[in-house]
Amino acid sequence: MGFCSPDSMECLPTLLGIMFRKWLNLRATKRLVDTDALKLENYFVTKGRETAASSQKQGFDCAIGINVPESRFVPINATSDLLLPQSDLYTYNDGVLVRNPARRNPLNPSIDLGPEFGTVRDFLSRFRSIPSIVELDSLKVAGDVSFGADITLKGRVNIVAKPGMKLKIPDGVVLHDKDIRDPMDI
Repeated sequence: MGFCSPDSMECLPTLLGIMFRKWLNLRATKRLVDTDALKLENYFVTKGRETAASSQKQGFDCAIGINVPESRFVPINATSDLLLPQSDLYTYNDGVLVRNPARRNPLNPSIDLGPEFGTVRDFLSRFRSIPSIVELDSLKVAGDVSFGADITLKGRVNIVAKPGMKLKIPDGVVLHDKDIRDPMDI
């Protein structure tokens, strides 16, 4: 999977195709939503999360359940989670998510992007290209921060733009165990 634009369908399987580890036919879902036949709010108020998602299949003709192993996807619960599958940390090989063997740490990096990255459009607009994160342990970004191209993040990186300040991480920079609060810190 590569970097995609907000208008591209390329991200759709990662962003929308998995709901509570269930794959959905998005055309069928749209048809049900358009005809008001799918009332999700009723299920979430009265039932638990997994039960609610499983119960939704009753609105689909010829619905079947498919158990999707976690090796096929990275859960996306917030825009911070988009950085993992978009980066060089993972690739897709015949539909299977493959972790980059260059990553020595068995855990995924911790990524915390501030509210300025809150929507997919916001997220995509703040990255000229997705940084290399194979050697990243943690990333915390707060404030009006944007990233240039060909950036490498390693170790623990904290980037905080003060209120009213725009902080741009320049093209080609390598940030290793850095705390950045000002352009002079880069």
